Amino acid sequence: MSAVETLAFDLASSPWVYPVIAVLAAADGFTIVLPSETVVAGLASTAVSLGAPNIALLGLTAALGAHAGDVGVFLLGRLFAKAPWLAESTRIGSVLAWTRRRLETQGPLYIMSARYIPYGRLLVNAAAGSSGYPIRRFLALSATGCVIWASAYIGIGAGAGAWFGQ
Repeated sequence: MSAVETLAFDLASSPWVYPVIAVLAAADGFTIVLPSETVVAGLASTAVSLGAPNIALLGLTAALGAHAGDVGVFLLGRLFAKAPWLAESTRIGSVLAWTRRRLETQGPLYIMSARYIPYGRLLVNAAAGSSGYPIRRFLALSATGCVIWASAYIGIGAGAGAWFGQ
């Protein structure tokens, strides 16, 4: 094994990889600067080709972290619902208003699929929170979407790891 492969394996086999993935997936809900998808897929590839980290625990951790990020943005939307800079007369307020109208008719579709669109996850979750979308429904839809998201990127990474090997 080369020095780079050894370093990658050491980091992937560390128990710290799971809290780091959880934090990264949660923080990704607030910004698109932190690409948790590529890290999850890369680690899943490493799991298949090198044997670490545990792929099931990786998927669970990624899904839980993403769900925590969704809930955080939802709650911030609730907190700032009446903020003047989010009024419909502002640019961001008009985008949130458009998103709120879509949530009224297609909430499940938007909440579960927005995570695949740059800034979509942030806007949809914030709009759901600020519009008074039912929290129990949001929690169920977000959790389902997060499991699908984590499974998809675990599958992509595992497939790449199996295809390319070490």
